[in-house]
Amino acid sequence: MIRTHVSRGHTMSFSEALLAVLIKYGLFIASLVGSILSLSLLRPLTRQQAAWAVATGFFTAIFTTDLVVAYFGLPASGDARNGVAYLIGLFAMNLIPLGKKVAQAIARNYLKGPQ
Repeated sequence: MIRTHVSRGHTMSFSEALLAVLIKYGLFIASLVGSILSLSLLRPLTRQQAAWAVATGFFTAIFTTDLVVAYFGLPASGDARNGVAYLIGLFAMNLIPLGKKVAQAIARNYLKGPQ
Protein backbone atom coordinates (compact mmCIF):
# COMPACT_ATOMS: atom_id res chain seq x y z
CA MET A 1 0.00 0.00 0.00
CA ILE A 2 1.33 3.43 -0.90
CA ARG A 3 1.36 5.78 2.06
CA THR A 4 1.75 9.53 1.97
CA HIS A 5 2.93 11.35 5.06
CA VAL A 6 0.93 14.37 6.12
CA SER A 7 2.44 17.19 8.15
CA ARG A 8 0.23 16.45 11.16
CA GLY A 9 2.01 13.21 11.85
CA HIS A 10 -0.58 10.76 10.53
CA THR A 11 -0.39 8.95 7.21
CA MET A 12 -2.82 9.04 4.31
CA SER A 13 -3.30 6.17 1.90
CA PHE A 14 -2.98 6.69 -1.84
CA SER A 15 -6.74 6.27 -2.34
CA GLU A 16 -7.46 8.87 0.34
CA ALA A 17 -5.01 11.28 -1.29
CA LEU A 18 -6.58 10.70 -4.70
CA LEU A 19 -10.04 11.31 -3.24
CA ALA A 20 -8.83 14.54 -1.63
CA VAL A 21 -7.44 15.75 -4.98
CA LEU A 22 -10.69 14.86 -6.77
CA ILE A 23 -12.74 16.70 -4.16
CA LYS A 24 -10.54 19.77 -4.31
CA TYR A 25 -10.14 19.91 -8.09
CA GLY A 26 -13.28 18.03 -9.15
CA LEU A 27 -14.92 21.11 -10.65
CA PHE A 28 -11.91 21.78 -12.87
CA ILE A 29 -11.56 18.14 -13.90
CA ALA A 30 -15.27 17.78 -14.71
CA SER A 31 -15.25 21.02 -16.70
CA LEU A 32 -12.23 20.01 -18.73
CA VAL A 33 -13.46 16.47 -19.40
CA GLY A 34 -16.88 17.74 -20.49
CA SER A 35 -15.40 20.25 -22.88
CA ILE A 36 -12.94 17.75 -24.37
CA LEU A 37 -15.56 15.02 -24.84
CA SER A 38 -17.89 17.40 -26.60
CA LEU A 39 -15.40 17.70 -29.46
CA SER A 40 -16.83 14.45 -30.76
CA LEU A 41 -20.21 16.17 -31.15
CA LEU A 42 -18.87 18.92 -33.39
CA ARG A 43 -17.98 18.78 -37.04
CA PRO A 44 -14.28 18.37 -37.85
CA LEU A 45 -12.34 21.34 -36.52
CA THR A 46 -8.85 22.66 -37.04
CA ARG A 47 -6.50 22.44 -34.07
CA GLN A 48 -6.96 26.12 -33.32
CA GLN A 49 -10.75 25.85 -33.45
CA ALA A 50 -10.64 22.77 -31.22
CA ALA A 51 -8.40 24.55 -28.71
CA TRP A 52 -10.74 27.56 -28.61
CA ALA A 53 -13.74 25.26 -28.26
CA VAL A 54 -12.19 23.41 -25.31
CA ALA A 55 -11.16 26.68 -23.67
CA THR A 56 -14.68 28.07 -24.13
CA GLY A 57 -16.28 25.00 -22.60
CA PHE A 58 -13.79 24.88 -19.74
CA PHE A 59 -13.94 28.52 -18.71
CA THR A 60 -17.69 28.76 -19.18
CA ALA A 61 -18.12 25.79 -16.86
CA ILE A 62 -15.67 27.15 -14.30
CA PHE A 63 -17.27 30.58 -14.08
CA THR A 64 -20.96 29.64 -14.36
CA THR A 65 -21.31 26.38 -12.41
CA ASP A 66 -21.87 28.03 -9.03
CA LEU A 67 -24.36 30.46 -10.59
CA VAL A 68 -26.36 27.60 -12.16
CA VAL A 69 -26.27 25.54 -8.95
CA ALA A 70 -27.53 28.51 -6.90
CA TYR A 71 -30.14 29.61 -9.46
CA PHE A 72 -31.76 26.18 -9.74
CA GLY A 73 -31.37 25.38 -6.05
CA LEU A 74 -29.30 22.27 -6.71
CA PRO A 75 -27.34 20.64 -3.89
CA ALA A 76 -23.92 22.22 -3.54
CA SER A 77 -22.27 18.89 -2.75
CA GLY A 78 -19.23 17.87 -4.76
CA ASP A 79 -20.96 15.30 -6.95
CA ALA A 80 -23.88 17.50 -7.98
CA ARG A 81 -21.65 20.49 -8.58
CA ASN A 82 -19.19 18.43 -10.63
CA GLY A 83 -22.03 16.99 -12.68
CA VAL A 84 -23.30 20.47 -13.48
CA ALA A 85 -19.76 21.55 -14.42
CA TYR A 86 -19.43 18.56 -16.75
CA LEU A 87 -22.73 19.31 -18.49
CA ILE A 88 -21.94 23.00 -18.87
CA GLY A 89 -18.51 22.13 -20.30
CA LEU A 90 -20.14 19.64 -22.65
CA PHE A 91 -22.74 22.03 -24.04
CA ALA A 92 -20.96 25.37 -23.76
CA MET A 93 -18.90 24.72 -26.86
CA ASN A 94 -22.03 25.16 -28.91
CA LEU A 95 -21.77 28.82 -27.96
CA ILE A 96 -19.08 29.35 -30.60
CA PRO A 97 -21.27 28.42 -33.61
CA LEU A 98 -24.25 30.19 -32.02
CA GLY A 99 -22.19 33.33 -31.41
CA LYS A 100 -20.97 33.32 -35.00
CA LYS A 101 -24.54 33.00 -36.32
CA VAL A 102 -25.75 35.83 -34.09
CA ALA A 103 -22.85 38.06 -35.16
CA GLN A 104 -23.53 37.31 -38.83
CA ALA A 105 -27.24 38.06 -38.38
CA ILE A 106 -26.45 41.35 -36.66
CA ALA A 107 -23.99 42.26 -39.38
CA ARG A 108 -26.48 41.35 -42.09
CA ASN A 109 -29.49 43.12 -40.59
CA TYR A 110 -28.21 46.07 -38.61
CA LEU A 111 -24.87 47.02 -40.06
CA LYS A 112 -26.05 47.49 -43.63
CA GLY A 113 -25.63 50.92 -45.02
CA PRO A 114 -28.67 53.15 -45.56
CA GLN A 115 -30.75 52.02 -48.48
